[in-house]
Amino acid sequence: MELDESEDIKLFSAKTLATIAENCNAYAKALYYWEQEFDNSPKETVEKLIQTNYQLQQPEAAEGILNYAKKNLLTEDKEDWYEKL
Repeated sequence: MELDESEDIKLFSAKTLATIAENCNAYAKALYYWEQEFDNSPKETVEKLIQTNYQLQQPEAAEGILNYAKKNLLTEDKEDWYEKL
């Protein structure tokens, strides 16, 4: 749909497109859409960004997201995120 440059893709949210991409094991495309969704709702998207970077075998990126979240978004530590790293 992106290559076709149709307006139909704008009917779906970035969250929906990221979920569909993950279901198809297209993790790089899912990361692209999760990063777009991060601009709208960062607190809800942090965990998905960490998981997707882990699937892409990019632990440094996942750790960077976790550090950003600790400094700017979270009030309490999420121990399960550390376990995923």
